[in-house]
Amino acid sequence: MVKEEVIKIKIEGKSYSEISRILGVNESTAKTIYNRFKNSHPESFCPMCSKFLIQTKGHRQKRFCSSKCKDRYWNLMTNQKNK
Repeated sequence: MVKEEVIKIKIEGKSYSEISRILGVNESTAKTIYNRFKNSHPESFCPMCSKFLIQTKGHRQKRFCSSKCKDRYWNLMTNQKNK
């Protein structure tokens, strides 16, 4: 039950310290729960800002949360490739 709440609150944008105060769990516990969830669902998060992506069934999978993140990512990758 705590795991789902930690994930839900973190996706809403709260910090780990806020989550620990709200739920009464240790801050490191909240970090561990969220990081394990994030690592087991890598395709569900934007690679630039780590926001949760809601995928629509029957459509192409989203990789970025916005065009801003997409542009930042590709500019970063292009700059690394040119070095």
